[in-house]
Amino acid sequence: MTEIKLYKKAARELKTMSMCFPFVVIGSWDIFNGSIGANNYFLDWFCTLFFGFGIAIGLLQTFDRRPQIIISEKGIWDRSTNLDEIKWEQIVDAFPNKFCNKKVISIVCDDTLQYRKKNTYSQKYKKNSEKILNLHLEELNIDEKELTRFISQLINETSKERKRMIKSFEVKKTNCFFFDFKKAIIYIIISLTIFILTLSNYILFWVAMCFMVISVTIVRLELGNMFIRKCAGIGTVLGLINILLLCGSIEIYVKTAEEVGNKLTILLEEYCENNSTLPSEIKPFIDELNLSIIERLFANNIIYVIYDSNYELKADMLFGIQKKYDKNEGFWI
Repeated sequence: MTEIKLYKKAARELKTMSMCFPFVVIGSWDIFNGSIGANNYFLDWFCTLFFGFGIAIGLLQTFDRRPQIIISEKGIWDRSTNLDEIKWEQIVDAFPNKFCNKKVISIVCDDTLQYRKKNTYSQKYKKNSEKILNLHLEELNIDEKELTRFISQLINETSKERKRMIKSFEVKKTNCFFFDFKKAIIYIIISLTIFILTLSNYILFWVAMCFMVISVTIVRLELGNMFIRKCAGIGTVLGLINILLLCGSIEIYVKTAEEVGNKLTILLEEYCENNSTLPSEIKPFIDELNLSIIERLFANNIIYVIYDSNYELKADMLFGIQKKYDKNEGFWI
């Protein structure tokens, strides 16, 4: 049988997995670096397993090669409608539409179309004796207007002519893998730029947060034209990614800073007790410590200040804020 088979595009599932990945990394890092029974220990496990499950589902969906829509000379079958093949004789009209702000093709059918008991979704779209079914295209890599025109042409053709048209039809995709890959690289670069800027300056952090709130408001209230809403949607996604990166970075940075401050202070105090004097610099002590790459990057940022008969450790923290290490409390203030 001559058929056109339409499959899912992987870009949507890749977006889902990219949103889950930072939570898995943060949760895993906390599990391996935290202690059993800590306040957030079980929360870290929940976070890791829950979003890890999201990544697993995303992988399954990415490699799901079952056709979502099949168009043949006999009719149209859509996996999401929970119906058998819709015969061409039952189709009256087709037009592009939106359902829950997602692209669909609405198929108008006559009263001979029978719903299954499970399929209550389409029953609320009855208009007189006609029934409307929606073919969902959000996950498909195809131009909805071109497909709508093609379906409209097939409605009134004979079976032989439909077969010929289906054979000659070329699926015009909305974009190709290379284009998706190039967009992903651009979005990654933009995300990293926003992330670095928001970490470097407190004012820029609040500017980014305000921009995200405005973007979410435009998307939710559907303000402005389509171009503005599309830009707002991209801004919302980039804002959410930035928040995830910030939360993970702050968590890791705070623990790293406290760990380095604690180790360095112990060595300095031991040196003072044994030599009854203060060291002139702290680089030899940093080299003596068995630090990870992240800990060493932070340690090299520490400023060692001597005054009177005491010393002080200072460091430029996140958002450009300088803090000093409290030896008694064991954290940066």
